[in-house]
Amino acid sequence: MKNRSANMIRKKKLSLSIAICSAIFCFLWIGIIIIGVSKESDRMTVKEISGQKVSYVVETVQDQLPFVKKRHICLIIDDNFGELQVEKVMSLLPTGTSFGLSPYNKFIDKNVAFLSQNKRSFLINIPFSTNKTTAKKLDLLSSLGEKEITNRIQEIHNMTQGSLGFYNTGNEEFLKKEKALEATIKKIYDLNSVLFYGVKNKTSVLESEEGASIKLRAFDLEINDSNLQQGLAYLEKLSSTQDQAIGVLRISYNSINAIKDWYNRVSGEGIEIVPISSIFDKGN
Repeated sequence: MKNRSANMIRKKKLSLSIAICSAIFCFLWIGIIIIGVSKESDRMTVKEISGQKVSYVVETVQDQLPFVKKRHICLIIDDNFGELQVEKVMSLLPTGTSFGLSPYNKFIDKNVAFLSQNKRSFLINIPFSTNKTTAKKLDLLSSLGEKEITNRIQEIHNMTQGSLGFYNTGNEEFLKKEKALEATIKKIYDLNSVLFYGVKNKTSVLESEEGASIKLRAFDLEINDSNLQQGLAYLEKLSSTQDQAIGVLRISYNSINAIKDWYNRVSGEGIEIVPISSIFDKGN
């Protein structure tokens, strides 16, 4: 009787061991299959194992969130005719678009207040001139002395309530006047500001004494209504080869929708519109 009971216990233990081993083997087998198949597909997969259908899903973080390298473009909407009313166009443009304001715009105070309130980046156009007969009171004439240039820059700067800085899209003759240029850069540097400069369709870099030169940055392109699509395409290309591409858009109100359509297309390709303030911190 005792022998029979002992035999039954041994058989049960053996059966249990076999069952456990079989289960482990099946799990290992399923694991090997899953690992092998996971390299082939990330979709729902159904396999028949030991007469039973087993389904599983293989996913990875990379599959769910593909890595896209961001390409940065800085767009500056230039107040070409001194008539820009920022509140009418800001909501139509990509977030991050910057504005270049004319000191002669009758809406200058309103534009500055609106942009500051909405924490949008802006610069003010600092007019370079070599012609006394056409120059206005805030233009920086190449024939002016250091004191007068300094006073005019200070007056323009006061209009911006201490914004990021100044820009100019180019009077190359002014740049050849070393004293005027040196006085301009020195005052801008003293104001803890920055100067962006560009000549149409050409990158230009201004350099002066050591220290002041780090305040300067050239534009990559000046874009007008007539070459809007070509200009935006070129900025796209530049954004893939350098950290940022900077374009000044001297355009009419009729072009705003074209910019919006362009951005809706390229935003899915990893392009981001960044404000001018992201390129230079004030005082750096």
